Amino acid sequence: MDVKETPARPVELHIDELVLEGFDPGDVTAVADGMREQLARRLAERGVPESVVERGEVDALEALELRPATSPHAVGRAAGDSLHGAFER
Repeated sequence: MDVKETPARPVELHIDELVLEGFDPGDVTAVADGMREQLARRLAERGVPESVVERGEVDALEALELRPATSPHAVGRAAGDSLHGAFER
């Protein structure tokens, strides 16, 4: 049986507000970069969850709780994983 790959669809993600509690102002860029990288990686590996495709958008996600990490960049990667996981729910 032949399996056809579905062509990738462009994805536009707009985060209106990202609230980070307990971080130094200088850490914000590292957290955002880590989150961006991890989300891009997860979307490339797993695609856009069908639930998001069907709805077309996600209005809001609240309070992702993350375990402490060694660096702001690692916190961002963990946030990217959590965000993608929230899309799948």
